[in-house]
Amino acid sequence: MTGVGGGVPVLGRINNAKFKHMVKPGDTLELEAELVEVMGTAYFLKGRASVQGKTAATVEYAVTLARIEVAYGFPGVGEQDISVFGVATRRAGYFVGHVLTEQRRRCLHRPEPGEEGTVSKLFPTADIYVCDVEHEEEITRLAQDVGQKHPKIHG
Repeated sequence: MTGVGGGVPVLGRINNAKFKHMVKPGDTLELEAELVEVMGTAYFLKGRASVQGKTAATVEYAVTLARIEVAYGFPGVGEQDISVFGVATRRAGYFVGHVLTEQRRRCLHRPEPGEEGTVSKLFPTADIYVCDVEHEEEITRLAQDVGQKHPKIHG
């Protein structure tokens, strides 16, 4: 999609996704994408994920180009509470939280145990709820704690 300016690729469709073998923590995942067809602002691609040359997954997918302010602007969201997961460990989670915070949305962050310090430095005014999702009782406690302060979560 080089040479096309003013847009961000947004996933529109996934077809024929096939998973051949499991990718384990520590594996180096190699991703390939082949452009098959272009129709206006829609791009049809084939993808392959592999580990050490062995195919782990294949997929056909389509993306369309959205204006940057639409893709990242969360239009029409208004004054709402939004939950953000995976902030400290994933760039996408940080990016989404950052954009929402810039737009004066109320973000609730749920970092992994031990990561709350990092999240509080990144988002000092945000509500932070720590929960180990491996334990059912912590999930129940999280739901109760969040529900008391934020009766409705919008996303």
